[in-house]
Amino acid sequence: PENALWFVSNCHTVPWRFRVPSARFEYAHDLYSSGALNISAYTKTDNCRKHSLLKQILREKFDGLEPTMDQYTFYVSFENSLCKDYITEKLWKILTSTDLIIPLGGLSMEDYKNTVPPNSYIDVQNFTSPTKLAEHLKFVATNSWAFNFYQQ
Repeated sequence: PENALWFVSNCHTVPWRFRVPSARFEYAHDLYSSGALNISAYTKTDNCRKHSLLKQILREKFDGLEPTMDQYTFYVSFENSLCKDYITEKLWKILTSTDLIIPLGGLSMEDYKNTVPPNSYIDVQNFTSPTKLAEHLKFVATNSWAFNFYQQ
């Protein structure tokens, strides 16, 4: 199975205030390119299917159905906007599964700590690069003690 799933619903390429589409796609692409993490991106929108970085990791073969989280260890929650106090609704849906969330968004590390249940996520902001994050994710995915630490 793939290691991470990402539901992508907004891929606007028009750079307006607080929109960060290329930054999140570049970060996801770097994670994927590191070889330490497989990411399956799922979308229903044409503008996402055409995005040059996203289409390299996009999986078109979902038989028309959204994939279920039981095939994945991680959920990539990269926001399309960096707005203070905003968390995507997808993050809350994923919290009902046993997967770990990898958020990249408008909240500070302190805000995530105060909002999201402890040990349910691995914050991108704790790592100096996508490669360092990918190394940690690979360790967590292959080490039951480390994975279970996040599931407490």
